[in-house]
Amino acid sequence: MTTATTSPDQVIYLDHQATTPVDPRVLDAMLPYLTTAYGNPSSPHAYGRAADDAVRAARRQLRQLIGASADTEIIAEHGEPGHAGQRLADPAPARQPQHHHPRH
Repeated sequence: MTTATTSPDQVIYLDHQATTPVDPRVLDAMLPYLTTAYGNPSSPHAYGRAADDAVRAARRQLRQLIGASADTEIIAEHGEPGHAGQRLADPAPARQPQHHHPRH
């Protein structure tokens, strides 16, 4: 939020636990996949295969950037707070059983 005396360049946002701004380079790279080239990378149709290719390319770029030797060293988490810390503490944890919720 800016006021008459504060410009966006002067604001320091400290609540990155709630949200984080996207770097313009990341936005440029992701924009096609958020607008027109979207697809489920697990699906066998053309949109899914294109999305899977994009995910594989991104993993390859990340692997090269951080010096990982294989894609299996890159673990994508979906935001549950405990998982990331667990992966950092033990990069090869035993597979936990899936929790199935009873149907009501």
